[in-house]
Amino acid sequence: GFPGRSDAEWEEDGILFRSCPAGSCYAASRLNYCRFAAKRLGELAAAGKCDIAVDDTSAFSVVAPWRVWKGPLVGIVHNRIGKRLFRKMGPLGLPFWLWETWMLKRHPATIAVSSWLSAQLKNLGAENVHVVRNGVDELAFRTDETPIEGRIAFLGRIDRFQKGLDLLLDAYELIRKEMPEASLQIVGDGRDLDGLRRDAERRGLPVEFSGWMGDARFAAISRASAIVAPSRFEGFPLVAVEAAAVARPIVMTRVDGLAEAMLDGETGISVDRDPRDIARAALRILRDGKLRETMGRAAREFAKRFDWDAIAAEQRDIYEREIARFGRSDRA
Repeated sequence: GFPGRSDAEWEEDGILFRSCPAGSCYAASRLNYCRFAAKRLGELAAAGKCDIAVDDTSAFSVVAPWRVWKGPLVGIVHNRIGKRLFRKMGPLGLPFWLWETWMLKRHPATIAVSSWLSAQLKNLGAENVHVVRNGVDELAFRTDETPIEGRIAFLGRIDRFQKGLDLLLDAYELIRKEMPEASLQIVGDGRDLDGLRRDAERRGLPVEFSGWMGDARFAAISRASAIVAPSRFEGFPLVAVEAAAVARPIVMTRVDGLAEAMLDGETGISVDRDPRDIARAALRILRDGKLRETMGRAAREFAKRFDWDAIAAEQRDIYEREIARFGRSDRA
């Protein structure tokens, strides 16, 4: 459902995937996806082909599966944007804020990706909330590239506001004033990519834009001496866990859920959303090889708790309990 995606169907590891035709821009793609998903879910419900529906939802998803699906339903929530929608969109954020506030408590069962997010959902009135954190691909643990001195990497969606990419360029400017040989690689894709590239060129900053690299992203960030993630908000900052799995320390702003994804001072350094603080922490790591090595070892050990097989088993158990619970209530 993202720009450039075509209507396609394929099977992988016994799972049938279906992508919907997308529009030429992000907004059109989201609308197309929501229409397609609701229609397809209705068809599956009518045919009786599914045991449970899982809704990976957000403030910008208006699928509202409960309209067409009357069976077991689980919502997966990765973030709550809340009033930050107004900072991002101004008055246009109002309908999305109202929708998110109402929608996040509509699912009979919800999976939150962090304890912090679980508390947020319960405060909104959501019931039957479970915490299942995101995991990291085992390929990351087998990645061990030689780090490039002075190399910083960013990994994630190219969303200037949420991911704090304006702060990243500000901090990078400060870093290069003290360490002219420092370099920055940005791994990821998103609607703000072209604008970010123009901003870097306007500032005269040498930045390597690699786009989305799939599994190759682990080798890319493993070649960095430090990962920097200056997000303004996250439900669970997966990048901190992926950096830990490739044994690289991370500099990350203090977002909600961060305490569950890194150990401050042990696997990385948390900072305020201030380019000066970000630059100071990054320079400290870049200049101290022993610190990088110590943090890297601790980080990889910490990341082992986010094994995808164990996390998938947790999720499967929740689905099975919801199917059983629905069966009991249906018979009643």
